[in-house]
Amino acid sequence: MNNERQRAAKIKQGLAQQVEALRNQKNLTREGRAARIAKDVEDARAKLAALRQAEAQRLADRQDELQRKLFGVKTTDHTRIMSIRQAGEMASRITDPDEAQAAMNRAERSGDVDLLRALAEQCARQTGDIKRGREWQNLFDQWAGTQPGGTDAVEELREIHFEQTNSTRNLERQSAFSVGVLPEEIRGAGNLRTLAAQADEIPELPPTRAEQVGARLAQFAGSDGGY
Repeated sequence: MNNERQRAAKIKQGLAQQVEALRNQKNLTREGRAARIAKDVEDARAKLAALRQAEAQRLADRQDELQRKLFGVKTTDHTRIMSIRQAGEMASRITDPDEAQAAMNRAERSGDVDLLRALAEQCARQTGDIKRGREWQNLFDQWAGTQPGGTDAVEELREIHFEQTNSTRNLERQSAFSVGVLPEEIRGAGNLRTLAAQADEIPELPPTRAEQVGARLAQFAGSDGGY
């Protein structure tokens, strides 16, 4: 379980404890209890939504980092920059994996690393091709296997893509960052935000006579009988 989901689990556990404490609080009206529960639920929802966004951003940042590792080139040489740009334009015009294979072979023989990298990136973009996606994928994997850390980077990119697109993972994500079934006190309550906004406005019940007597006795005992 990653850090965001660990924190989400703690938030949900804390919410359950808060709801139970409010249920046991005797000085609340039914409306006041529902409003305070709604406020706690809305607070938890906001925190969970922020954690879900944080997880998505972390994955996107890691994906970008891995792609830069595979395809990025740091240079200030104007000639090299133009060469990289031209290589990218040439590679983008190739739409057949057989043609890509031939071009990659030529680039490798001539030592044109910029064109070879651009062709590999084009292969990566074409892996979603319904008919020949596997061929594109194989070409890309072959190239990645020749790069330092390339195989591991590709495997991690696939894991990230699976996490982002798989329907089962999406359901797991929704569950992890959801408050789940609403407490019975607020089911069917309509707009929870409106209800939550009333949490501090609905007055508490005054203490019963028995509670008043109990409070006085506790105060008396705490003062050592008045001596």
